[in-house]
Amino acid sequence: MSAFDSVKDLAAKAQTLVNENAAKAQTLVNENASKAKSLIVSKKGDIDSAVDKAASFVDTQTKGKFTAQVSKVQENAKKIVPAE
Repeated sequence: MSAFDSVKDLAAKAQTLVNENAAKAQTLVNENASKAKSLIVSKKGDIDSAVDKAASFVDTQTKGKFTAQVSKVQENAKKIVPAE
């Protein structure tokens, strides 16, 4: 067996390990993404309340000059969090 064959063999083993670990990583990402979404959905009321408070603060600080823009951002921010 030449040195080149040894290197090819090591590269093949490394590729196998990379593929196995990539599959495991993808599984973990999918599981954690699902958990994160569930947590965010369960906290939607709290998140919407925080968005409302932030919008009110900005509107107060700008003395109502940008109420339309603030309202639009507020609506869009609330749409980001899924209801279910």
